[in-house]
Amino acid sequence: MANKKIYFIHNLPGELPSNYDGCFVRARIGVAPDPNIDTYWQNTRYLQRGLYQFPKPTAENDVHEHVSTLIESTWYYGAARWVVLCALYVDLQFINTWVGRMADTAIRPVIYTTYDHWNAILKGDNVESVALTILNKADLCMSKYGVKAPVMPRFASKLKFWEYEGNKIYWNEEGLECDSEFQYLDEPGSTPDDPDDPDTPPANIPTMTGKWKSTFPAVWSLLGGEVIHEPVKEE
Repeated sequence: MANKKIYFIHNLPGELPSNYDGCFVRARIGVAPDPNIDTYWQNTRYLQRGLYQFPKPTAENDVHEHVSTLIESTWYYGAARWVVLCALYVDLQFINTWVGRMADTAIRPVIYTTYDHWNAILKGDNVESVALTILNKADLCMSKYGVKAPVMPRFASKLKFWEYEGNKIYWNEEGLECDSEFQYLDEPGSTPDDPDDPDTPPANIPTMTGKWKSTFPAVWSLLGGEVIHEPVKEE
């Protein structure tokens, strides 16, 4: 089965190119609706779609409140094949609870993260049991730029989603081909450490249309602004 392509959508200037097969559309920033969700959902009606949530847990808005609001979005918009959690700022317990509740919706959960963060949160008692419980109910979407192929995440037996470039994901329902270790392209690349809170973007943010090499994971975008990329010199 050939790899298909999925796009992360949180600031789409127009319709996706015809060679994309699906997309993950941001539905919730914390528990609040994304202000552009209606437009994005309408513009991607011809694709297989997932609704994704950027979590912002607080004492008042815990994991259960996050799940409840995303479930509301699935009821309202319907036709979602996946529900996606951007799991870059949350721990394994948050992920486990989120996946457990979302799995009851009959929509397949997907956990978006980096290799560094996934390995960092796999700590504590019964970590293997918890990780396997998560992976039995959800798929991982691993972000790693600048490599020829992904590697199999710890405790996983199959990897269906790999973000190989900013916002761009390869998807294979039967499982992507993985290397035993990362083989870098011409210039070594990796998904960077977690950036600052996306509400406080770095200065000099270019748009998606210039010649830029993305160094932040796809989900770091301004709330209604341009997608955040780290500029580098033109080659």
